[in-house]
Amino acid sequence: MKKFSLFLLLSIFFLGCSNKSGIHANIKQEQAIVSTQKAKVSAEDNSTMLLMATYLNNIQKYSNSKKEMIILSYYYSSFSSETKSLGEFAAKLNDKNIEIIKLENGDELLKDIPINNTWSKHYLLLSTQQETTNILKLTVEIYPFPPVLLELSKEL
Repeated sequence: MKKFSLFLLLSIFFLGCSNKSGIHANIKQEQAIVSTQKAKVSAEDNSTMLLMATYLNNIQKYSNSKKEMIILSYYYSSFSSETKSLGEFAAKLNDKNIEIIKLENGDELLKDIPINNTWSKHYLLLSTQQETTNILKLTVEIYPFPPVLLELSKEL
């Protein structure tokens, strides 16, 4: 019984003295995952595109932003011998035009999204605050793919 008590005491001591810096990183990563929606779409030639949108305002670091901030990433894959180039990228938030800024792969903002691939294209989408709703409807169009609707929840 004394050995068990000593073992329990030492276990509590070592667990209590351990480094807890990873806990904050896990909370930040969890916030980013919960704030991310993804969609996979196919074109007529069986090409596929994977889209991911992360609503940054739900992450504590960006919660005081005066604008709605979304990072949209997409990856395009063609299985056809006739590789088509993609058309212009267009997006709307709750049916309103938004500002679109292309991000470079090393951009600081990309460190806060759950999946950051160097082969994806990344964009920062900015819009005025949407005070009247807690669901943001992001519509993305990239020819030759059909439009995609991603719904992002806001924490209030």
